[in-house]
Amino acid sequence: MGQREILSRIKERLTADIDRYLAGDKAAYLYRCRHTERYGDTDENRIARLRLVYGLQFGVRELPENEREQMVRELFEQEVKACENESFQGFGAGMEMLADMMQKYRTSADEELFTRAKNANFDCWCGLMTDGGYNYPASTDEYDIADSIYLAAELEMTEEVCALVDIFKENGLEGEDFEKLRRFAKYTHRKEDREQAVRGCYERAFESEITDENGKMRALTAAEDMIGLLAEQGEVSAAEELFKKHTDVLTSANRRAFYTCALCIMQADESTRKRIWKYVKKNIRHSVRVGEFYSVCYGDIKNCAEIAGDGKYVRLMEMLMKKKG
Repeated sequence: MGQREILSRIKERLTADIDRYLAGDKAAYLYRCRHTERYGDTDENRIARLRLVYGLQFGVRELPENEREQMVRELFEQEVKACENESFQGFGAGMEMLADMMQKYRTSADEELFTRAKNANFDCWCGLMTDGGYNYPASTDEYDIADSIYLAAELEMTEEVCALVDIFKENGLEGEDFEKLRRFAKYTHRKEDREQAVRGCYERAFESEITDENGKMRALTAAEDMIGLLAEQGEVSAAEELFKKHTDVLTSANRRAFYTCALCIMQADESTRKRIWKYVKKNIRHSVRVGEFYSVCYGDIKNCAEIAGDGKYVRLMEMLMKKKG
């Protein structure tokens, strides 16, 4: 199945959602608060409603103008309500597309709703364009393979994401393709995608001399990911070798990557703990001397110390973390 066939399948799903909504079965698309430990209050029906919005955007079902207007207004109000009650604040593609769609029907009676949208949360106040101008594509004909993958991922259609990523990989990967695959792997949840991306990014990052800031950041991310992958796969000796080889890279920026990698290796293999912790403490002493001991690293250092059984360092990190507040 090719890219266009997969997009057609996605649009069939969007059409079914619109038909369901117009038939009066709306509950699954309206704002519904769900509390989670990780995200606080969030909207349980956000993705379902987003399918409706994309369906309207792509015109998957021809609608009488009055029905379309009513649907746009109802969905816009639900999106505003969701943003008003979202613990993590923010807004997404649904709000942006609906703000654009509403321009066609906007009257003076809508100004209160647009004011609510703008004031729904801090992110809306800072960035939402209530006068439109987002200009999302009106057809998937404009979508390339990467656009198609992001669309399927945004709609949480994992089967379609995986099929599209397979198409993306068909002709081989080079250069920035590995960076894209690293992002796509978060959507496919497939180990083989992540491993191919991590190894490809690592080879690319270190294939030539690093001369600029972008290259340094690319190398930092690549080294951290590669060490983490090796540790997860039980290749602890190889992970430790890269950890020490790339100490200079890992201690660039705020040094956090260095301690994150140390923790990853120590968690993976008990036999490494004393050796890695000794190396870490040496680095801590050096970072203090050169004035590069940053608070963002305290948590990982504390966790390393706990695994190593170094109570003195655990107490020191707890004291520093408490002092930092």
